[in-house]
Amino acid sequence: MPIVPKNPADQIQFYAVHLPEWAADPAAIGLTEKITVELEAKLAAARAAHEEALALRSAAEAATLRYREAVRALHARGGRAIASIKAFAGITGDTSVYARAQIDPPRGRGPSRPVPGALSIRSATVGSDGACTIEWTAAPGESGAPSSGNYFEVLRQRAGLGETAAVVIGSVAGLMLRDPDIGPGLNIYTVRARRGTRIGDQSTAVSVNLPGATATLRDGDMRAMPTPIHRQRARRRAA
Repeated sequence: MPIVPKNPADQIQFYAVHLPEWAADPAAIGLTEKITVELEAKLAAARAAHEEALALRSAAEAATLRYREAVRALHARGGRAIASIKAFAGITGDTSVYARAQIDPPRGRGPSRPVPGALSIRSATVGSDGACTIEWTAAPGESGAPSSGNYFEVLRQRAGLGETAAVVIGSVAGLMLRDPDIGPGLNIYTVRARRGTRIGDQSTAVSVNLPGATATLRDGDMRAMPTPIHRQRARRRAA
């Protein structure tokens, strides 16, 4: 068994224990005072270097932890950004989005899925803030979840403002859309489903009239909530 341990920290401990004994009477053990003084100086330097190494090691561990947390936060936010890019490509049906974003498009998953089925609008509710909330149901056997690949477009024609054609006012992955820009007089809403570039048939139209917030639907039940606020806003828009 070696006299001096091999581990650096144990070596420091060995000389820290033995040097006081050696320095008490160097000549009695074949040493000189000069040697013991040199050893004490080197022991102090070794202790200082050891303390510095421990401090740097702790700082390095803390820095590594901060580094990993920062990368984890970056990747979490980046993952949400990539999900948004994919959702945008799915909603618009524009596969060049992937090239512009410099990310690979999703791999094919077997044969392409069919055109989405027709939807049914189940309510058009005008709330106390004057906005109209359109709700619908997906076609039988289909889902409104993003994982299904289905997205829904709401089209609106503000006939009371003289609009002669319906325009897309929003694309969502859920089964509801809130329209804060409903116009005075007659407003006509339809909804259609899409999956990539495949677009389903439009739903039966629902008409919402302001002022009064009356709703007419030829497909299912309809509810409306007329309030004085609607009438006031309608008069201001008409003016």
